[in-house]
Amino acid sequence: MSGREHAPVHGPFHVTEQVIEDLVYEHLFDLVDFDRMRDLEQIVAMKLADLEDPDGDDMPLEIVDRAEALMERAWSRLIKDERRYVDFRGSWQPDDDCAICRALAEADGAKLDVHGGGGGLS
Repeated sequence: MSGREHAPVHGPFHVTEQVIEDLVYEHLFDLVDFDRMRDLEQIVAMKLADLEDPDGDDMPLEIVDRAEALMERAWSRLIKDERRYVDFRGSWQPDDDCAICRALAEADGAKLDVHGGGGGLS
């Protein structure tokens, strides 16, 4: 479902609720660092490609699709995770044992959360 499409809302307040949903969607859009998300998705695709063919130079479209689906599943899990209400993590630091964390940190020099409010990538 793209940003312009949305599930139909039924009930007496459906028009008002749809307007509120559209406004919330735009606010959520503003909250996401899409550069970091794109970096992460590319790293995931590269890791999946390495698992499929460690010596290969090509990135098959199937791998790109699988990385996209993996990201979508992860976002769905995030939305339902109760930890989103309280963040005790502090600034994001790459985990030395995580190849994806290391690759993401190398992608742009591990931008840290300079705002100090919540943890995570900034």
